Amino acid sequence: MADETKGVQKDALPERGQPSAEDKGIPSQEPKTYTQDEVEKLLSERHSKLDKEIAKLGKDKQTMESRAKALEDDVFNLKETLTEIERLKEEAEIAAAEGNPDAMKRIRRERAIRDLEAKAKQDKTEIEKERTDIQRERDELAEDKKAISEFRRAQLLSRIASKYELTSEQIDKPYLETEESLEDFARTLSGKAAVVSGTKLDSGVTTGRTKDLSTPDAKLMEGFRKLKQ
Repeated sequence: MADETKGVQKDALPERGQPSAEDKGIPSQEPKTYTQDEVEKLLSERHSKLDKEIAKLGKDKQTMESRAKALEDDVFNLKETLTEIERLKEEAEIAAAEGNPDAMKRIRRERAIRDLEAKAKQDKTEIEKERTDIQRERDELAEDKKAISEFRRAQLLSRIASKYELTSEQIDKPYLETEESLEDFARTLSGKAAVVSGTKLDSGVTTGRTKDLSTPDAKLMEGFRKLKQ
């Protein structure tokens, strides 16, 4: 049994340097190469096809725009026609109501109601447009105010950070909203006095003003200062 197994394994493996069973009878194929002229011809054909597709898309767009314009004209003409029909109908009713005061009153009342409805619809449209314009202006104003606020804060951060030889990123904390709180934080963080024109101010100089510790920022700065000591 062992001899048979060895014989099968020996038959299954090809001799070194000999082609395998899968390779027998399969001719080798080299990749096709193209000349420069053939490459340029293929590129030209592809570009030509792409140009035709782009031209077709442009033509389709023009066709759709023309159809949309035609539909708008049809709607306008239809509205004009309906208005004319209403006018002729009203004139016929007035002519038929001659000598009938009640009928004339009804016609005038219906005309007044239609006029009021048309005016209300027009006013509603104008109000909605004004609301849209106002909201857009508010959004633009809010964006401008935000940009100005961010610009001013960046300038403030840069100025304070340079005074204490820090970077703007080190003192840019969202809970520090005032210049005083930013100044106190930068002073405490650096452990140094402010640097002006390359010289440090005397840190022992007092202003004669008692520091107010009633605000959250002040309490935070004072606690941070004590931890640094």
